[in-house]
Amino acid sequence: MRLIYHQMEQGKHYKKYKDLTEEQISWWTEQGVNLQLKPRTIIRNILTKFNIDINELIHSFELINKNDKDNDSDKSIEIPKNIEKQTLKSFCIQNGYNYDVVSKALKLHKMLPNDSLEQLLNRVINKKKNKKGVAPWIYDVYGFFIEEILLELNLDASMILNTMYQDIIPIEKAICYQIFSRVGKNKNYKWVKGFYQKVIEKIDFHKTEEENA
Repeated sequence: MRLIYHQMEQGKHYKKYKDLTEEQISWWTEQGVNLQLKPRTIIRNILTKFNIDINELIHSFELINKNDKDNDSDKSIEIPKNIEKQTLKSFCIQNGYNYDVVSKALKLHKMLPNDSLEQLLNRVINKKKNKKGVAPWIYDVYGFFIEEILLELNLDASMILNTMYQDIIPIEKAICYQIFSRVGKNKNYKWVKGFYQKVIEKIDFHKTEEENA
């Protein structure tokens, strides 16, 4: 469905499928479904965001290979002319970089906007936690008393902080996941995570509780 809509926006047709009608588009929109495809991260956007050139980008990405014994960190990267238009995922796959590490570093940038790309990658690669099992970046963002605050609120500090570490998400989102897990019968974290996202997308915070019901 999203692929059909995406092709329609470009004035094209998706394979042999019929275009969506205005009524169908309106109906899906009313149901709270976003027909837009998830935006892809383009290399050019990363270069702009961190104010670096392609050579600095590759230098930063080589940190990943240095921490991966299966990869040769001394390999040379052939830079194509159109590299800035390439997607981050395809670039990582072609050159043997761990896309999961890179994407987590970009997510972490939202919480640590003053860190360089190299610093963010180091934070993700460095999986060491302190004696309490908390990732260092969480303290850097929220302070050293974050566990005590969560416990004072009668929240599962261990689960919340581990969720933040695993998914690289802000504390308010991790707390929401835990609350949904606590009150729901289905305790599967992945199910709760997906359900929570759908519910939040449906809620209009400018409306009253009765209007959202």
